[in-house]
Amino acid sequence: MSRLFRSTGQAASAATQARVVLKAVTYNILADKWSGWPRLQAELAGYDADIMFLQEVEAPVFQQQLSPWLAPSYNGIFKPRRSPPGDFGPQEGVSLHWRRSTFELLDSCAFRFADVAATLLPRAVRDDAAAQPLMRVLMRREEGAAAALLQHRASGRRVLAASTHLFWDPQFPDVKLVQAAALCRGIADFLETRLGPGAAAAVPVLIGGDFNSLPGVWASDPFNTVPPGQCLVSAVYELLVTGRVGPTHPDHPSQRSCARVARAGQQQQQALAAEQLAAVGGGLRRGPSPQRGHQRAGSPGRCPLDRLSFNTSGLQLNSMHVQALGREPPLTTRTATFDGTLDYLFLSAGHWQVLSTLDMPFPSQQQQGQGQHGQRPGGGGLTGAHAVPPGSVSQAAFPPAPNAVWASDHVAVGAELELLGGEA
Repeated sequence: MSRLFRSTGQAASAATQARVVLKAVTYNILADKWSGWPRLQAELAGYDADIMFLQEVEAPVFQQQLSPWLAPSYNGIFKPRRSPPGDFGPQEGVSLHWRRSTFELLDSCAFRFADVAATLLPRAVRDDAAAQPLMRVLMRREEGAAAALLQHRASGRRVLAASTHLFWDPQFPDVKLVQAAALCRGIADFLETRLGPGAAAAVPVLIGGDFNSLPGVWASDPFNTVPPGQCLVSAVYELLVTGRVGPTHPDHPSQRSCARVARAGQQQQQALAAEQLAAVGGGLRRGPSPQRGHQRAGSPGRCPLDRLSFNTSGLQLNSMHVQALGREPPLTTRTATFDGTLDYLFLSAGHWQVLSTLDMPFPSQQQQGQGQHGQRPGGGGLTGAHAVPPGSVSQAAFPPAPNAVWASDHVAVGAELELLGGEA
């Protein structure tokens, strides 16, 4: 069960001032009745992280187990998400923890993606009938983020850390895209409100979480269409590593929610045409034809998101694994029905050196492809240069979890990082 931090081979900085080196770990610890708590406790203690980003943390566990156990050495914040109607289990959410001897808290915030999205999307888009399928799902979701502006005690350097968890449902990658853009906007707004214009680009940022989005899909499935021989990069992943996703991406709302509206409009028009044709064939007076050039609400080209691109609000991010090793791990979760990489640690570009990465608990191709700053995904979602198929890890090498060894169905992702440059 022991996992080690393995050197990336990247040289430490030659800074003459005191170096700032820290360990960061992100982990979806699986909300349940906590039969696995002793194993999870031992696992977290073994990582000895300076900053921990946790997801699926039940409110009672945060209050009664996690916080008391961490209290001698760590401070933390918790962002719950309200349980959906009919779910009577305990609330769960995301938490963020930092070592008190290493960092001082300057300020913190917690936000819900739907609240930020209400300012991210123009009113003309939010109110348009064709955008309502997207808005209905987006606005009832409770996912969000917990963020803290920390000051490194020894050096005085400031760091923004945020823990997050995006919507799980693979039917709605467009909702996840808006959530990811809202995550970046929420962090940027918090930094610039607290520190002034330009802070989003100047302050070192760490974002850890379960993004429920894959770096690559190699074959069509019920949720994605992938051309033969190609790899589809999720819009969330492309947004976070390139800074932008346009309306041609297959996960963009214009291709998903609005496309469903368009298909419904086409079906309605076809039904009307068939009805008129039947009426003419029956000798009845034909009704008036639709005016040439008129488009019904929801017809193709009517989607208000057709020309809208999403961006990271000034944040420039690298995936930790890609920066350090040139690719993502094959998987960060494996259950009886699904496996893939969903968990990431994102670093603000130019601020961090990755000195070591937390070994994955299985034989992995990632160790064979070390190299800094791999090729970024191309536009439109089709490249997948960073991705490794989860099938490259056998069931024997890493069986579905949770199991007798691992308390969660996810594995932790972590790194030892050095903060570069001068004062932020």
